[in-house]
Amino acid sequence: MASVITIAGEQLFAAKAQANEQLDIDTFIFANVPNQDPSAPINREEGIPTAHIVYQQNVQQVGRINDNVVVYSTVLDSITGPFEFNWVGLYSSVNQKLVAINHVPTVTKTATAPGEAGNTLNRNFGIEYSGIAALTNITVDAETWQLNFTARLSGMDLLTQQLAADMNGKDWFIEDGLKVVPRATANSFSVTPGVGYVSGLRVELKQEHILIVQSYPQFVYVDAWFSGNANSTWSPQLAFTVTNAEMDDYIDPSGTQHYVYKLARIFTSDMVEDFRAEAAGASRQWVEDSGNLQTDMINGNGGVLVGTYLSLIGKNIDGKSSLQVNKFPSDDKNTLFNLVPPRSGIIKNINFIEGIVTFEGSVEPSYLSERSAENNLDIRQFKLDATGSVDETNKLKAIALASKGKRVYGFKGKLRVSESISFLEPLSIDFGDVEFIVNKDSDILTGAVINIGYIGQEEVFTTTETLEEGKISLGNIGGVNVGDIISIWNPVDASWSGYRPAYRQGEYHRVISVNPVIIDGPLFDTYPSGSKIFILPANKINVTGKVRISNIGQYGQIIGVRLVTLLNSNFSGLDVDLIGGTHALITERCLNCSGQNMRAFQQSELTSSLDYGLVISASQNCQFNGEFHGERHGATYGSGGRDGDAINRDCLITGNVTTTGKGGVQAANLHGNAERCGFGGLLQGYNPAGHDSYVTKGTKIVSPKINISPVQFTEMKSTKHSISGAEIVMYGTTTGRGIIDAGGNSTSFNEYCVIGGVIDLSNVKIEGKEHNKSVVNIRNRGSNVQWYINSDGVIADVPNSIVGAAIIPVSGTPPLKMSFIDSKLWQVGTGLSIDPNTETSGIYLYGDGNIFVEASEMSASTPITFLKSFHKKPMITINYDNENIGNSVPILKDTVTKSTGFTIVAINAREETWPESGTINYKWKAEV
Repeated sequence: MASVITIAGEQLFAAKAQANEQLDIDTFIFANVPNQDPSAPINREEGIPTAHIVYQQNVQQVGRINDNVVVYSTVLDSITGPFEFNWVGLYSSVNQKLVAINHVPTVTKTATAPGEAGNTLNRNFGIEYSGIAALTNITVDAETWQLNFTARLSGMDLLTQQLAADMNGKDWFIEDGLKVVPRATANSFSVTPGVGYVSGLRVELKQEHILIVQSYPQFVYVDAWFSGNANSTWSPQLAFTVTNAEMDDYIDPSGTQHYVYKLARIFTSDMVEDFRAEAAGASRQWVEDSGNLQTDMINGNGGVLVGTYLSLIGKNIDGKSSLQVNKFPSDDKNTLFNLVPPRSGIIKNINFIEGIVTFEGSVEPSYLSERSAENNLDIRQFKLDATGSVDETNKLKAIALASKGKRVYGFKGKLRVSESISFLEPLSIDFGDVEFIVNKDSDILTGAVINIGYIGQEEVFTTTETLEEGKISLGNIGGVNVGDIISIWNPVDASWSGYRPAYRQGEYHRVISVNPVIIDGPLFDTYPSGSKIFILPANKINVTGKVRISNIGQYGQIIGVRLVTLLNSNFSGLDVDLIGGTHALITERCLNCSGQNMRAFQQSELTSSLDYGLVISASQNCQFNGEFHGERHGATYGSGGRDGDAINRDCLITGNVTTTGKGGVQAANLHGNAERCGFGGLLQGYNPAGHDSYVTKGTKIVSPKINISPVQFTEMKSTKHSISGAEIVMYGTTTGRGIIDAGGNSTSFNEYCVIGGVIDLSNVKIEGKEHNKSVVNIRNRGSNVQWYINSDGVIADVPNSIVGAAIIPVSGTPPLKMSFIDSKLWQVGTGLSIDPNTETSGIYLYGDGNIFVEASEMSASTPITFLKSFHKKPMITINYDNENIGNSVPILKDTVTKSTGFTIVAINAREETWPESGTINYKWKAEV
């Protein structure tokens, strides 16, 4: 990669300095020049490659490093593109001069598209010229993200890497760091958290990494490289590859060196060969740590209190976090315990059976766990009662407090709790197979039985200007740091409100730069002055395992597991059963989270309006697959309506979404505060709602219960919704709704529907052997948007239906257009019941025949009756042979056209009687 100041640029600098005029540089030019070598020297007289320009953008930020060096920067946001470039120019449009040139390896700029986020790039030019800061009048210091220290630091990075390899060996790992082990879930394996060195490059896995293996045998490789983010924060990176091929070190297309090490060979679902090398360096480190710990214990430092059981009674623990009990459990053994939480007070008793330390006076107890690896928390060490007969709330709350930065596991049996247990910031949680016993009649259950993540937010700013849709720069906002997750939220009801107060504008973003604040992608909405900006306490916490929550008291509002304010987290294998409560699993304020083979089942003898398996609440860009079931909705999108809540956006639930039908509603449910959210798989009923909802192609939707519509719209905020490619099955019939129903006898399609668009029913296959109402029933009840219906390719096997589509508004506007190309929907029953002002396409009938004319008669006619009636009088086209009858030319035309048929009349063009008899062959087409 090479950069130069052009001859023209240097001459411009000199001329401006001599004339004492300000130098203005204002434009970045991006081009893709064929066959360009990024490492070759640049000709300083090179001009702009006009024929290969792919994009131009203004300089967005400037900065001063010193009197002689300034930086020009611009950010290509995620909606810019797509294109590739290998040439970057810095240009002064005022002086029409190319100032500087940069040749780079080809860079791909992607743009945000449905289901795929574009990348964000920043490009910087550092210009060094004597006195250039004064010449350009740049007085503001450069931001760190504008600087490029690569050339200066790469040598230091390599030196550090070589030093680690020389001292301890090329590849080595500390204890169980990056060890591949089987998991309880079939064909899945875990790479354990920890530290290792790959070709001397130190890599750290901070939380468990899950591998899914489809066939055996396979190798598992760790791929390590040194890289940085957009803020120039550089650090070792790592990834894992499962393959049956050999891998070696390589250089990627961007020129980055990758170091590869074979961690393990997986033979079967429960057999792994460990290839990791534990070098001498790991042992030396362990000895050093152990020596330091022993020294601390001898000196009474380091948070460790030492003594025999009897000598420890009566001692002041004074806030120490560890306890070494000498000659326990035998004369030749000393045991080191963690105290959770640390306390100050005089030790009254140590109960090793229950794992409890009590203190004189009113000080609350501490709980004992044997000292384990730094990042691991095995709760089996806490002597929990696993029969469900002892209330373990206090001990579990202490464990939860100690879980920060830990990999938590070891749950088993039945655990009795009487209050909510909150794990705020663990690395990961594996629930194994555990049942929590609660009693709604007596327990204090505020929130969820098990809460994972932080609840709340910090308000940092109120806007004084409008933030336009598409912006990535939000201006100067105090109290915000790079990496923060922020919520931009409009407290005033906007297009999403009116139905419920919770439906307000809101979205989440990561901060990638400050002063001004630049976010990781463009704003989805426009936010008026007075909108709020909050910092959310988001963390990455992977959660898995089987959790059963049994309420032995009266049925009532109980949340089983709540995953809240989580970022980039994985919930694969998480299995939640809730018995006697309302919400099995809630993912709230989650961003970029995912999960495969999940399960969330809510079961109760009694029912209410709050019976859900899975609830996605105020979340963005999440995808969950599995089985989701409830007495009411198996899965739903909703919101608690709290300050800072985002609209559910770009989320997808796939798998089996089912209901017992007790609630008489559809299993797969959206509310109005959802945008670009969908379902896929097998759905026992589906509620499209909000804006731009969809199902994946091939989704099967069936009635949740006999005589209930499979598809029933609710809380429509727009008419842009897609059920394209779905298979829909109706069991029984309804009292007044369609198989696909929007506003049939409800107010789902009303004045709160404020965005137009297409209701896409294309290529839907509909079956309803017993249904005797309309197939599609869409009744506008007050919306005045422009909307359309696409019914192309619909297959409707509904022999007893009275009408194919009933689309007449109660109030508001009818659809502007309906399309029925290759669709038989309009021929079901008596056809269509739609507004005559609606433009249609694809609705036609045709036929042929002949008409006999008698000599000496003036005319002849034949009636045509349509096999299916049209919704309004059609346009008739008649083609016929023009052979004369005698010396007379026949004319065929239609008369008395109705929606049910028309009459063909043959007359003599001479307006005389026919000179002789004859037959006229014709073809006709009736089209609306």
